[in-house]
Amino acid sequence: MWIERALQACLKDKALHEGQPFAFVWNFDEIRDVVSDLQRAFPSTTLHAFAAKANPVKGMLCYLKDLGMGCESASLGEFTQALRVFEPSKVVFDSPCKSLRDLDVALRTSALINLDNFQELDRVKGYRISLGNDFKAKIGLRVNPQTGAGALSVFSTATKTSKFGIPLSEKAEILAACRECSWITALHVHTGSQGCGLDLLVAGIRALVDLALEVPHKQITTINIGGGLPVNFSSDEYTPSFAQYASRLREAIPELFTDRFFLVTEFGRAVVAKAGVILTRVEYTKNVGGRHIASQHAGVDVALRTVWAPKDWPLRIDCYSSEGKHKKEGHNVVQTDVAGPCCLGGDLLAQDRALPKVDPGDYFAVRDVGAYYHSSYSYYNLRQSPPLYSWNDDDTPKQHLHLLLSASTVEQTVAFMSGL
Repeated sequence: MWIERALQACLKDKALHEGQPFAFVWNFDEIRDVVSDLQRAFPSTTLHAFAAKANPVKGMLCYLKDLGMGCESASLGEFTQALRVFEPSKVVFDSPCKSLRDLDVALRTSALINLDNFQELDRVKGYRISLGNDFKAKIGLRVNPQTGAGALSVFSTATKTSKFGIPLSEKAEILAACRECSWITALHVHTGSQGCGLDLLVAGIRALVDLALEVPHKQITTINIGGGLPVNFSSDEYTPSFAQYASRLREAIPELFTDRFFLVTEFGRAVVAKAGVILTRVEYTKNVGGRHIASQHAGVDVALRTVWAPKDWPLRIDCYSSEGKHKKEGHNVVQTDVAGPCCLGGDLLAQDRALPKVDPGDYFAVRDVGAYYHSSYSYYNLRQSPPLYSWNDDDTPKQHLHLLLSASTVEQTVAFMSGL
């Protein structure tokens, strides 16, 4: 398995050592295969804009660019990072709370800017006058189809009261805005992400396309269907697959697969989540109240969602020997708490989990953390962010471990809180 080979490489190349007890590794070969599956599932002209919020590391974005993807951004920071890697025409800007500064920067580029509300549209009208020929952006409206919530309410963005977009209940106002502003040529929807089933995702996009078809003169030429394909965190399988999703869309919304609209997607988690792993050394073990406690170095600082919502974001965890040469499984299993290093009682990556007994110096491989783990890094306890590596091992003699981002130092972390 690639994780075992990557762990051995990390130990051999000193990517993991006494002073650096944990690291992120992403399997770039696996990401390449996933992107290929995505591209095969949709029309070849589709712009697949990777959601930078899932993983904004420059080395990751550069790799995705080489694979033919674009980039979706949700803040000025993400937008700036995207422009350092991608052509502006391959960048989407979706922040729901763009400041005047954000708009002034973005509207001067050829990016697709999706506006969240009518007040923002009024601002953009003013910029069209003040910027003149410097106004280069393509403009879309984000619409909330109000089709309901999935299993995880906080990740459902198409409820009646969602903070995102212009509600479809204001359809008359949307159509009036399009009539007034002929330069609105795109509509955007994002029904939600983890916890949203295919039926819910498809229903939201169907509502958006129906709205686009009501705008006269084929003014709406671009449909942005967002991302949100849920990820299976219980096994190695990619279910649902991009092919399954596209098949459902083709059946329910055939207009997306003709030349009537230019199609944009914004997948993030579904592209990189399963290709990422945290390799972390067991520092101490003890038995408390009949529970085996294994203290290791990845905690709430890099696994915010799992620590605070463990039932919604469970992680698979494998155990390896200190040399990384064999995976521990099927023997001496004990009920284990995989404890993080932070000063928080709930800082646990797993609780009461049946795992092979580990000893100090062994390693955990925390699976499926390629998206929204490092990107949600916290400065809590002034801990240092870990190094990030890519891994390629299609051909065993050519296995490679590449540093994408160095670990932060104690001095850098302290400086952040010192105003230096």
